[in-house]
Amino acid sequence: MIGTSEAADAGSLGKFLSGLIARGVVRGTAHSMDGSAYTPNVPSKSYTPNVLTVDQLVRCLKEASMLDEQSDPLERKRTELQSAGKEVDQAQRSAGY
Repeated sequence: MIGTSEAADAGSLGKFLSGLIARGVVRGTAHSMDGSAYTPNVPSKSYTPNVLTVDQLVRCLKEASMLDEQSDPLERKRTELQSAGKEVDQAQRSAGY
């Protein structure tokens, strides 16, 4: 079946994206069938180059998720540094600086 790995990968990215992947799989399967199959008279759509494909969207969401995970330790460190900075400011005010 076309797109099974994409559908499996998208499963962890939520129902919305899984639906997009499934539609892409169905559409890809329908296009790969021979001409004897029923095809409704639907005009084809043309998209500009700035429209993402489903595969590109999956890659973007995976990378965004990975970046979110990588930023968590940085956010914790930032919070620690801000807290330490406040303690230094309070100590300086208490000492009369």
